[in-house]
Parts: sequence; C-alpha cells; structure tokens
Amino acid sequence: MSSGYYDPEQADPYGNPYPQPRRKPYLLYGLLAGIVLCGACCVLSCVFLAFFGFNLITDQVRQDVSNVPAFRAEIGELRKIDLKIVKSGNDNDGDTWLFDVAGDKGSGELWARVEDTPGGGQKVTEAWLRTSSGARVDLIEKEKGPR
Repeated sequence: MSSGYYDPEQADPYGNPYPQPRRKPYLLYGLLAGIVLCGACCVLSCVFLAFFGFNLITDQVRQDVSNVPAFRAEIGELRKIDLKIVKSGNDNDGDTWLFDVAGDKGSGELWARVEDTPGGGQKVTEAWLRTSSGARVDLIEKEKGPR
C-alpha cells in the first residue's frame, strides 16, 4: 500500500484520490490589475487635461474683462474669479462660460463667450455681468468690442 512517501496519484483508504493542490490564478489577477490601472490612468489624465483647459479659459477671461471700464465701475479691482462648470454646462452653447466674480466694489456672475482665434489662441467675443442686485451690464458686445 504505502511505501513511506507521499504519492498524489495514490488513493486514500476509502478509494478517493488525494486532492490536487489548486493553482492560484496569478495571471488573471495581474491582468485585471493592469486593466484597472490603465483605466485609472486614462481617467486621471483626462481630468488633468480638462482642468488645465479650464484654467486657460479663466486666465483669458480675466485678462480680457478685468480692464473693461464698465466692469471696473461695477466690480472694481478683480479679486476673485471662479469658473462654474455645472452652470456653464447647462447653457446650450459650448462657448459660453459662467464665472463668479468679486472685487473691491461688488460681486456678481460674469457670462463670457470665448471663441478660438485664427492664431490658435482664444478671445472673449461677448461678455455681460449680472450684479448682486440683479442688474445686467453688457461688458463686451459681439462685433463692437469693450464698452
């Protein structure tokens, strides 16, 4: 029966073969981890690029609007400008962005239409301000420039 060593092919006294050790599916675990890691990298890189682009738009709006006389009369020196991504997305036009602005004299919501220029940059082609009192102030009118 037994010759003193373990023989995996030999049956136990009841006629059942000894259980074979199960292999762990390391290859499957590695493949799944690789897929998850690649997916996470893709998502994070898209988020990074999106926020980098939003910062470029915010800087362009700050540059084009902060020195408009009508804006300085209502808001004063620009202290804060925050892009409101969700409210901007509710607009049907993909080129119009909403910002919360605050300055020395007041605060409000700034709507700005940002379009690409032929040279590869961007420019605010239309902008208006909704003050905290609810009044609308046109800052840059399309085709006319700053007011």
